[in-house]
Amino acid sequence: MLTGLNQKRKIYGPIQENGEWRIRMNHEINRMFNRPTIIKDIRSKRLSWLGHVERVDDKRNTKKVLRKELNGKRPKGRPRKRWIDGINQDLKDLGIREWKNK
Repeated sequence: MLTGLNQKRKIYGPIQENGEWRIRMNHEINRMFNRPTIIKDIRSKRLSWLGHVERVDDKRNTKKVLRKELNGKRPKGRPRKRWIDGINQDLKDLGIREWKNK
């Protein structure tokens, strides 16, 4: 059974470029339906979750984990990207400087 992009790819069929036929790529199908890219979709869901966590009571574990500052050393090498680092980058890309409640 076909679902999602595969179904649309089957319905709209291949396209001809430079005398050769090829299947439509995901980004071409998404553009046809004005669908956001996966990156925009992930960013939207991440910011939505941040809004949810910010609204919950301070006693909830999700809020505590977000606010917690860890003590200790990080391992050598390139630091792993944390969830909050992704959020900060998303907010920076959107031009939002401060979002934390003080």
